Amino acid sequence: MKTFKFTKNKKIEETTVNPTLTNSFSPNLGNELSSLDSKTKYVSFKSETKPKRKRGRKLLIVLSILFVLTAILGVLAYNYVYMPYTRIKKSVDDIQVNASSLLADFDNKDLSKIDTYFANIKTDLNNVNSEIDRFEFLENLEYTKGYYDNFQVMRTVLDKTSNLLDSTLPDLKNLLKITGFKTEKSDPNTVIVLDPETGEKKEDSAFSLVMKELPQYLALYSKIEPQVIDIFNEVKKIDPNYVPQIGGTNYAEIIKEVDDFSTKFPSISKQTMDFLSHMPEIIGSNDPATYLVILQNETEMRASGGLLSAFGTLTMSNGEIGDINLEDMWNLETHVSYDLGVDVGYRNIYGQLVLMERGCGAYYLRAQDAGIYPDLKLTMQMLADYYNVANYYSPADFPSYNYVLIINNHFAETLIDLLDPLEVEGFGTVTSDKLYDLIKSQTDSVENRGSKERKSIIKDIANAAKKKLFEFKIADLARLINAMVGSIQAKDIGIYAPNDSSLEAYLEKYGFSGETAKTFEGDYFQLSEAQNCALKINRWLRNDVTQTVNIDDNGNISKSVYTHWVQPEIYQDSYLDQYDMSGRFTYRAWVRYFMPTGSTNVVSDGYNNSGYLYYYPDEYQDAQMQKYVSDNIIQFDSRRGSAEAPIPESQLNVSYNLPDNLNYNATGSYKLLIQKHPGKSWGEKNTVIINHEGQEYKVEFILDRDKVITYRDGIISVDNYNKSLDFIINLVNEVPWDKINTD
Repeated sequence: MKTFKFTKNKKIEETTVNPTLTNSFSPNLGNELSSLDSKTKYVSFKSETKPKRKRGRKLLIVLSILFVLTAILGVLAYNYVYMPYTRIKKSVDDIQVNASSLLADFDNKDLSKIDTYFANIKTDLNNVNSEIDRFEFLENLEYTKGYYDNFQVMRTVLDKTSNLLDSTLPDLKNLLKITGFKTEKSDPNTVIVLDPETGEKKEDSAFSLVMKELPQYLALYSKIEPQVIDIFNEVKKIDPNYVPQIGGTNYAEIIKEVDDFSTKFPSISKQTMDFLSHMPEIIGSNDPATYLVILQNETEMRASGGLLSAFGTLTMSNGEIGDINLEDMWNLETHVSYDLGVDVGYRNIYGQLVLMERGCGAYYLRAQDAGIYPDLKLTMQMLADYYNVANYYSPADFPSYNYVLIINNHFAETLIDLLDPLEVEGFGTVTSDKLYDLIKSQTDSVENRGSKERKSIIKDIANAAKKKLFEFKIADLARLINAMVGSIQAKDIGIYAPNDSSLEAYLEKYGFSGETAKTFEGDYFQLSEAQNCALKINRWLRNDVTQTVNIDDNGNISKSVYTHWVQPEIYQDSYLDQYDMSGRFTYRAWVRYFMPTGSTNVVSDGYNNSGYLYYYPDEYQDAQMQKYVSDNIIQFDSRRGSAEAPIPESQLNVSYNLPDNLNYNATGSYKLLIQKHPGKSWGEKNTVIINHEGQEYKVEFILDRDKVITYRDGIISVDNYNKSLDFIINLVNEVPWDKINTD
């Protein structure tokens, strides 16, 4: 039999007991039990206190070791992570401070501390490099070698950056000195030159100084560009998996962004240099550039964006604009047609001819009405023909020019908004939202009626604006660049170079010329609206366009285009001469739908909306635009006398079939280019509906610039057309402007 007993270690042990003990209670049981193995002992539970004390000591030892290890790790982290991070961050912050100070001095044209700034930046780079030296031990550890490799990449980047600073500074200082900047303390404090037009002394802005020598600055950049690209290529070698996380900053994400930019940089650099290649000619670097200026007034809508309201000349020299001379367009028309008696040869055509002969014009095309195409380049060419006649016979009053510049009222508003507040002598503060009203009140005033100086206020505002424009600082560049690029893409501004084919190709490439696309592999649409004899009603009248595209089982494509006009404004007495309530100048517009050459079965309800008994819509191939055209007139009573009166409206519907070469089944997709009407600064609401295989696909957007609609297999998308200048906006957005403080 087996029995169990407690041992010293509280373990239950087994031993053999006399079997007779199990059968009876022997009176000698106590003796018999005592005769068991003498090595077996019974222990009291009090013996447990001693092991507890020993176990506590062990726990204390473990905690002590952990504390020591933690302290060691803390010291290591402090010395090898936190302190290096703190010192590196201080160096980086110092670099930023020196760079900001350099930019501030640039605005002030005093770069006499440039050596100090560059020396400080180089010292900070060396300090960062020294901090990296502290991590050499990471090379020998399996799990830290990736960090070591990254540190070596950074070392190379810092070394190459430092070398670039050393090699570039002498050339940069020399160029800055030639340009006119103060680069030594002994240099004059300011650069004073004589104004070429007035002979008065004036101080050039920092921007003007750089623009004067822009070709040399571009040459210097071309020289160092390979080194810059090489530095970015080194940055791409950093492994984001071995970027330490310190504090709340996601350095891995920052490295990824830098790596992405490094990948794009060679392309961006090339695009930038290509874009700047003709800029010296445009801004008059070294040789002044004279422009024939054309102003449009889109409150009197024309095909090219607005009535050609004023003209004049300006000269750009080293990026700065000289005095702007502007006159009423009637002065040019009167001088050519009546004083000189010259027939330039242009005539009103189609719907515009009908409207002009029945209300406010004639067979002959006046200079102010020369914008008969929704193509800024054609408009500039046609107006230049009138001006060239005047220049030939009267060069003193109509001086020669190199290039043509066309701008509308919205561009002027955009510019003044950038310069707000703008003080104009004799008129006080001019704001963008009151610009039109101010100009209108002056040009229509009794004392100015019939005067050749009727629109001199435009000249006064323009000269005040250009003076303030070139006082901008580096921190203002982002807003200025965005505004200028946006104006080009919206066709609020255009440039034409009549005698320079290379420059003209450049202007067309980047969309400066506002030209209609002559070739496009797909469907095409452009709405051209030219109101005639309706005063300034386009100030309030708006429209939207809906295109419905039907693709049949055989891939043939038919379309219907619906345009809807509304005029919600209620008449006020202050609108006199802008908004007619007599019925003489209700809304009349020459409206054309431009579509692909080869379109067929054109059907229009223009006759019902024309208001003329004997006018019928026309269709033809336009040689200038190289498009097929549905030519129409719309007319409706645009008057609204009270809030209770219904909103006046009109519409135009045109349907047609696309040419066979655009068959959906043959091409595998449907593409549509919609070009924006110049001058419609508000942007038309556009809707495209595609019916295909029993399903309807719809997209809506604002036509703020030319758009391309693509449809394929049930997916419809909208993208911008001619994105050649988008890289500039993207590049501007990459710059941390919030970190640049030049005040």
